[in-house]
Parts: sequence; structure tokens; C-alpha cells
Amino acid sequence: GLGGVVDGQEVIGVIPLRHVDGRPWWSEAIGRQLCERLRALLNERPLSGHNLAFDTLVLLRFGLLTKRDKRGIDTMIAHHDTDASEMPHDLGHVESEFFEAPRHKDDADAKFVEGIVSDYTLHLYCAKDVLAELRLVKPLLDRVVACGQQWAFETDTKLAPVARDMGELGLCVDENVRARLLTVLKKECAEHAGNVQQIVGIPNFNPNSFPQVGRF
Repeated sequence: GLGGVVDGQEVIGVIPLRHVDGRPWWSEAIGRQLCERLRALLNERPLSGHNLAFDTLVLLRFGLLTKRDKRGIDTMIAHHDTDASEMPHDLGHVESEFFEAPRHKDDADAKFVEGIVSDYTLHLYCAKDVLAELRLVKPLLDRVVACGQQWAFETDTKLAPVARDMGELGLCVDENVRARLLTVLKKECAEHAGNVQQIVGIPNFNPNSFPQVGRF
């Protein structure tokens, strides 16, 4: 899914590569030509996206992007660098903060689990994703400025490709160490949660529940 503003108009394009059942959408020759044009577009034009590091990692892996040092505007990072830093950062939640729009992502996920996703529903879901992200860029960047967090956003934007490429560069996570540290972290979190429950006076209070924290 791609979007942009062309001559003052929002333009959204969804370019399928495969059907939902895995069949190629195009002939081999047309598919190759399409990938060449996408590669040129993604290499040369400014990029934005929600969790852009993941998207660019996939694009790099499939050769649809070849400029590894290219940076873009990540609306997930921008949301982290605002006064909503402790709120959920998924696109469905972030767009609900700024727009009066139903959470189409929840609906699409349910369809996927129920096995009723079609080429059409996936196409529409993708287009809504692109439109939401496209419209989030300006208000989110304005919020970053209003919070005085430009320096943090600039630093995070520079560091995102570095963190993304750690595995490609051989700087891999030691899963044994990670698991050991996770055990320690879970123990500490449980102790802190118990302290919070005593302070608020609610035995089953869950400090990880945004609705519960909001109500309190």
C-alpha cells in the first residue's frame, strides 16, 4: 500500500503482489517490471510509515528498497515522543486519538482469524491503513513540536535504522541471556504490581491495563 499527496490531492494505491491464497497476481514479466518501478519509487521518494523500521526491513530483504541508510518519518516513534508516550502505539489506537474513525484493524484481524479474508477485504484494509498513516504525519509531528520533543524524535529517527540492522550486521540477541533477564524482570514487575495494588486499594488492579489506569 502506497499513498501521497499529488497536486494537493490524496492519492492511495494498493499494488498486490500475490492473491491471499498465495498465487502470483501478475505474470512473471509484469511482476518483474512492477518491482523495478516500486524499487525506484521507494528509493527516491520520502518515506513515512507506522513502525517503519519493520516495513523497510522487509522491503530491503525482498529488494524493493536498496538504500539501507535511508531514513523516514515513523509515526509510531513520533507517538512515543509525545505526551501520549505511555499509551498504546498501535495504528488503530493512534488514529482513534486524532480522528473519529472506527478501528478497522480490529475488524480486519477478526476476519483473518475467521478465515474470511478475500483479495478485496485485504485491499480495502491496506488502503485504510495507508490513508490513516498519511493523515497522521502532520498532526503527530505538530504534537511532537508542541511537547518540545523534536530533539528526541530526531535522535530516535537516526537510531531506528541502526537498531533495525543489528541482526543483519551480526549483532544478534543472545536468547539465553534474554530469557534469564526476562525472568528477573517478571519477578520485579510482580512485586511492583503488588505495591501498586496496595496503594490504590484494589486487590485485582492491573497497572498494565490502560482502561483500569484511566478509570482510576
